[in-house]
Amino acid sequence: MDSATPVKLVNLIIPKRDRHQSLLVCLHYLNLACNDKRFKVTVYIVDDSVKFSTIGNYENFNLVPLPYPNQSMFNKSRLINYALSHMGDCDWFSIIDVDMIYSDNFLDCINKKIELGCEYIVSHGYKLKKNISEYIISNKPSIEYFRGSAEKEEFRVGPSQITLTKTAYSKLLSVFGTPLYDEFYEGWGAEDSDISIKSMFLQNKHKLNKDQIYDIWYHLYHESRNIDSAQYQKNYNHFRDHIKINGIMAAQRLGG
Repeated sequence: MDSATPVKLVNLIIPKRDRHQSLLVCLHYLNLACNDKRFKVTVYIVDDSVKFSTIGNYENFNLVPLPYPNQSMFNKSRLINYALSHMGDCDWFSIIDVDMIYSDNFLDCINKKIELGCEYIVSHGYKLKKNISEYIISNKPSIEYFRGSAEKEEFRVGPSQITLTKTAYSKLLSVFGTPLYDEFYEGWGAEDSDISIKSMFLQNKHKLNKDQIYDIWYHLYHESRNIDSAQYQKNYNHFRDHIKINGIMAAQRLGG
């Protein structure tokens, strides 16, 4: 790297509960992806269950555990907001899914979009099948092993896999207030769609440069979650009602 090239400060946030084996796999491949001297990476793990002493140390990023008091129901929004309020300065940050393996060109792909002026980046990837997921967890092979594997299918869960620059973060807070994520959502569902809709309101007003990246991660197989249908419906109703509320807020503060 040219000594005159400024190092980019990157924060990666992993909100999670349980899934310790998935976390170790995720961190293993993140360590490989962060072997790029253009970036100084800090990984924040915010969790209300894990014993951090069992995680270990990693050569290519600084690991910061953020234990959070146990919640009766998982609240991803609250964990992300907690990490955002405790993280250090950065040029950009990404929300990381503990069940994901990120490609070795992950940082480079994100950085290229940002250098083109993108402020809010949504990423997509592949869902791995059960057999290959189990093999990866046990053996941690080279990423080339499953990059060319037929045991995967395209998987687009874009609202949850996002990267924001400091500018994008400030814009969203200035329009919709703090914290960034709505903490009403508990259990599984809708908190990612909520932040996605907010970003779309800014994009439609030409106040936010938003783009997408494909083929950048691989999702480990796991059994379907036992979703509380009543809670999911509450989340959905709140999300639906707040589309209009957030639209009005954006119009009032951005005009139009």
